[in-house]
Amino acid sequence: MRILSRREEEDVVKQHKQLGLQHCSDLFKAFADCTASRTISVMWACRKPHKELNSCLSKFNSEEALDAAIEEYLKKREY
Repeated sequence: MRILSRREEEDVVKQHKQLGLQHCSDLFKAFADCTASRTISVMWACRKPHKELNSCLSKFNSEEALDAAIEEYLKKREY
């Protein structure tokens, strides 16, 4: 059977997003450090760390990446 229940799909997506956060943790820390002492200037001062973080996270949150994670889950479930 090649169909996921809603709960299974939510779990796979949640795990995959968590993996992305772990993988991009150094960029997340750099962005957090940049924003720590700023308010309005965050938009300008932290633009580069923000773009780097989004670029890293987009690798894990794209439709293709999520589809690949679901396929991997389905393969594991079959065995």
